[in-house]
Amino acid sequence: MDNLERCVKTLKSREFTRITKNSTSKLDDVERLKKLYYDPKEPASFGGVKRLTEASGLKKSRVKNFLSGEDCYSLHFPVRYKFQRRKTIAYEVNELWQSDLVDLQKLSRFNKGYRYILTIIDVMSRYLRVYPIKDKKANTIAKVFSKIFKEVKPKNIQTDKGSEFYNKRLSALFKKRKVHHYSTKSEAKCAILERAHRTLKNRMYGVFTYRNSYKYLDILQHLVDSYNHSVHRSHGFAPANVTEADEPLKYKSLYNISSPIKFRFLMNDVVRISKARKVFKKGYLPGWTEETFTIYKRYPTNPPTYVLQDLSGKEIAGRFYAEELQKN
Repeated sequence: MDNLERCVKTLKSREFTRITKNSTSKLDDVERLKKLYYDPKEPASFGGVKRLTEASGLKKSRVKNFLSGEDCYSLHFPVRYKFQRRKTIAYEVNELWQSDLVDLQKLSRFNKGYRYILTIIDVMSRYLRVYPIKDKKANTIAKVFSKIFKEVKPKNIQTDKGSEFYNKRLSALFKKRKVHHYSTKSEAKCAILERAHRTLKNRMYGVFTYRNSYKYLDILQHLVDSYNHSVHRSHGFAPANVTEADEPLKYKSLYNISSPIKFRFLMNDVVRISKARKVFKKGYLPGWTEETFTIYKRYPTNPPTYVLQDLSGKEIAGRFYAEELQKN
């Protein structure tokens, strides 16, 4: 019995010694990393994982773990602005429209006082509609939509949260015509329409250069007709030629999803949020929130998205992509 007790004590002593040595070793590593990282004289100071790993001779995982807990590193970690986002999905023609305004106030004196172009695109077919307007008052926008809805209307319409789209007059019109109006919290907003804006502006300014004039009223509809009769890269057809019979084929080519969903974060992981979610900042300023949040829900979308809670348990509005989050 005495021998057994001595064996147990010996094992406990060895385990305690091993744990103590490991703890001491980890503390030594931390002190070494802090010296290399925070001393401006050191080549690896205030740099990234690779440089500090090479300077310290430690494992990359150990260095990453150290840096993730240092505000000087995590707050200034490079922010990604371009990455794959969820697709805006429509199952049929005129199921979903996106609408926005193109601001051309600087060109109004060349175009009879028209300051904006109200644009609408059908998400399935990519068919584009444009309407020059002189102001963006609620009545003006509502009149344009009233005219459109006499010929065709969507089931859903997506816009940004501007007051030109969110007002009593337009809300009443959408309700009367049974059109569901909504906005997203994503910075990308109406991405499909914004891409069409870029194409339209490129063509407009090409004409401006050719004619040495900023007048566009006489050629705007011609440019849009040209766009609608050009083969669109997303589905391989001209938007003007897309019919209901083509919808299954268009859906398959637009939204084909084959890769399995993989989550980068676990439930209850503590993360920071990218400030790109709000505004674009200069690269040397902190790109991440000082406040931390926890992963509250995970959605198997393509790509995956996450819902967050603050440390008091309050849910944060909107969903976030992995590229907008950084594990703390």
